[in-house]
Amino acid sequence: MKQFWWLQCTSIGIALFRGFVLECLWNWFVVPAANVPHISYWPMVGVSLFVGLLTEQNDPTTAKIAEFTLEAIDFCVSEERMDDYKLWVAQKKEGATGALWLQILARFGVLAEVLAGGWAIHAALSSP
Repeated sequence: MKQFWWLQCTSIGIALFRGFVLECLWNWFVVPAANVPHISYWPMVGVSLFVGLLTEQNDPTTAKIAEFTLEAIDFCVSEERMDDYKLWVAQKKEGATGALWLQILARFGVLAEVLAGGWAIHAALSSP
């Protein structure tokens, strides 16, 4: 039961982070390109959830993205913490909820990569 609540809270966190990423991308690129008004955080979270419900699909590449994200994280974990990290990953892969954890991790990884890429492009376009 405890793991169920962690999954729920993490999923909500991912939805909120997705709203932040989309708000940034909208305000960085769509506003100047299409001459439309800025959008604030909470309306973008709502739009994101609405569009997500309309377009939801099971993507078979999600597990591959999650594995790639885990491999990328391997490079960031110090050697002293690597054993703890490997144990954590093994625990998250176990059981019925393991696939859900990997999907959540994959979504977070993709959102973080999109935000970083968007910021880099925005910074390049904004510099004189």
